[in-house]
Amino acid sequence: MAKRHNWDAFGQILPSRYHHAGGLSMALYRKVLCAVDLTEKCHLLVQRAIALSADPAAIAVVHVAEHPISGYGEQPGEYHVVTETQIRQQLFPRLKQLLDQQGLKPDQARIEFGDPVQDLLQVQQSGNYDLIVVGGHPHGKWRALFGTTRDNLLHEVQCDLLAVCLEGEQ
Repeated sequence: MAKRHNWDAFGQILPSRYHHAGGLSMALYRKVLCAVDLTEKCHLLVQRAIALSADPAAIAVVHVAEHPISGYGEQPGEYHVVTETQIRQQLFPRLKQLLDQQGLKPDQARIEFGDPVQDLLQVQQSGNYDLIVVGGHPHGKWRALFGTTRDNLLHEVQCDLLAVCLEGEQ
């Protein structure tokens, strides 16, 4: 069987770590962190992460949920253990279904609690990911004023960041 090669715009054979996407030659990423919000179009983010990954097994799909608020205000610790566990029990089946549909394994899913920007940065740094894939949604007045997760990540991230436009996608 003949070996399949990727070609650049000048007719040169690209090393196997390169991927040809829409006329552009892109290096495949070693480790990809895909941040999802579990909306109906988030499967597109996972598909993009898979397309840009040298090894789909090296993709982590993470959902960051806000800390639950107790009757005493936001008190992380023992008061939140049961509540966070309940939230994980609600979110994990949805996250697992998303990964199953894309051919990924359940152990590639992560659920974090806290500030999305800070948690994604911490996961990226601790896992040494070289690409973060996030979704882009239309901005409302409040988002334009306070910024989005994507906008805030852009200023702090120390790896490549891909914002995938989800408006009008199927």
